[in-house]
Amino acid sequence: NTSQQIKVGDEGSISLPVLGQLRVAGMTPREIELEIKSQLRTKAVLDDADVQVQLLDSPGLRFSILGEVRRSGAYPIPTPEY
Repeated sequence: NTSQQIKVGDEGSISLPVLGQLRVAGMTPREIELEIKSQLRTKAVLDDADVQVQLLDSPGLRFSILGEVRRSGAYPIPTPEY
């Protein structure tokens, strides 16, 4: 039973022991689980791995303001609180 916290890099990839770099940008946690399981099976590491992926933190969405404005730059899009 191995549990790891792995951060997705700025380029959208994660680095896993045995598997190396995996591009996960744009994938859901479930899609990442399936990809890791597939890679483990393909590389003959584990035939039936129990893989669980959980999102612990997200930088959120941002938008940029450019041009002749008072304060250009990238700003966070607030998350509505329902």
